[in-house]
Amino acid sequence: MQKVARLIDIEMKMLCSVEVNSVLQRDCNVMREFKWKEFISEIEHNTPLMYHILMACTKTKQPRSNRVAVIGMCFAILLKSGIAG
Repeated sequence: MQKVARLIDIEMKMLCSVEVNSVLQRDCNVMREFKWKEFISEIEHNTPLMYHILMACTKTKQPRSNRVAVIGMCFAILLKSGIAG
């Protein structure tokens, strides 16, 4: 479990680094054009472990149209709280 936590911590730090052109680091004016799918794609690319954990946690028998938003909000809460970073 400690290895998983360490990998998540590394992923989050990488996502928040200035080397990554993250949607999270863009100007507020650009955020008006925010797209959940772009954010999820970024999470999948830059934080694959966290992405797969959130995908598993939000899997339902019936597909839900708001799954992308739910994943994004969960990710944002974890990032803001410092749990995953």
